[in-house]
Amino acid sequence: MKDTLIISGVVLALVLAFVGVSQPSVNVDEIVQEVKSLGAAGPDFSFPALFRQGVVVGGNVFATTSAGTVTYTAASLKDVTLIQHTATAAVTASLPASTTLSNIVQSPGDTKTIYLTPITSAVTLAGGTGTALNTASSSAVCRVNGLCRMDFVRKSNTDIEVLLTSASE
Repeated sequence: MKDTLIISGVVLALVLAFVGVSQPSVNVDEIVQEVKSLGAAGPDFSFPALFRQGVVVGGNVFATTSAGTVTYTAASLKDVTLIQHTATAAVTASLPASTTLSNIVQSPGDTKTIYLTPITSAVTLAGGTGTALNTASSSAVCRVNGLCRMDFVRKSNTDIEVLLTSASE
């Protein structure tokens, strides 16, 4: 009987000792924020990253049939990777002013690439206010069924340089 009481006392002491040890609480919101910080849907990366298997960059297509003199708006360029221009007559398209492109390339050194493919008529490009168009040749024309690449680069003075290159150059 005395041994049973001693064993019961030891077991009770051990149980009370383990019950007194608190388990760390898990904060699900902190875990979600940590996962987001890896780039899934969270904040910006501020360090170099190496992607050994390549990267696919998504985006939408801005399709337009405007002819004559047109201006691509910042809103129409915001989430696009490709402008598909199908016009029945010649097109001269002006790029937006640098002040309206602040939601696309916000900080000095930010870049965005947009491709332009004219389907039925060539597109002559022109820079907007504060948006300078630079070309690899003297021409700022994207030919029918060609592909032109526009690299928007925000400069430190808030102006934007756009380097235009053509697949046929």
